[in-house]
Amino acid sequence: MNAISNSAIYFRIAITALLCLMGFVFQKNKVVSSFQMIWITILTCFNTQSADWLANFGIYQSAYQYNGFLGSMMRIAINKLNISFYVFNAVLSFISLSIIFFVVLKKATKPNFVLSLWMIFPLIDNIIQKRYFWAFGIVVLALYLLFYMDNKKVAFIYYELLIFLTNGIHNSYVVFFVLPFFILLSRKQQISLVSIIICLGIILHSRLIFIADRLLTSLDTKNALYLGNTSNSPILAILVWGTWQLAQCLIIYFLYKDQDSNYKNIFINTNIFFLMLIPLYAFDPVFMKCFRPMLVFNYI
Repeated sequence: MNAISNSAIYFRIAITALLCLMGFVFQKNKVVSSFQMIWITILTCFNTQSADWLANFGIYQSAYQYNGFLGSMMRIAINKLNISFYVFNAVLSFISLSIIFFVVLKKATKPNFVLSLWMIFPLIDNIIQKRYFWAFGIVVLALYLLFYMDNKKVAFIYYELLIFLTNGIHNSYVVFFVLPFFILLSRKQQISLVSIIICLGIILHSRLIFIADRLLTSLDTKNALYLGNTSNSPILAILVWGTWQLAQCLIIYFLYKDQDSNYKNIFINTNIFFLMLIPLYAFDPVFMKCFRPMLVFNYI
């Protein structure tokens, strides 16, 4: 991995900023959207300078130690296809991006506006957290089916199967398993449940790692990594990131509340569901990534 010059960094930032601005100005122009998607693909699929590159490269080199879906994919890529981690990452990232672009182009009335918001956030995090992003598009597809399929029973089955698949790549998607059950509750029940969980999460802050170890026994290493240390400013972290997420929930609510839309309740309910993440921001804002796939639909 070679060091990148400051001039190259500034050039890439300038291109990103320009395309972002163009997306806000020309919100439906297909030429602009094409350039945006190409640039996002280049940055996401071919970046080797991110903080997690070496860690993910190490995982790839030790593929024989990993079971499940990801382990199988890596072993096939190494032993049968003989491809490098550079190619492996590019292919999986491209598949994930293709699903996201499909959803944006199909459902957004102003796709360039959505892609511009994507470039502001979470583009950078998705470039850095490569293994997380490999499954990102699958989760977006699962949410797409859950939201838009007319046959909700079939949608539920597809959704749970896809979420099961993503957890074979990254365990942080485990929270998505319970989403379909949550959205079946009444709005009053949802708000009550979320309020109780947020309060308990704050009150039991120091005991959360103990509780997680008992409930998620197979993830004890991850529990220690993410819940073992509290943020330097836990109250500030909750206020900042909690306010950011609550604001999105309220925006979605006020955008949809007076609309005669088949999807308004499921979008509002899903945003309410993810408010349960707020107590976890006291440990690390990285927990925000659990909410990140929903950003695609909020932006749309």
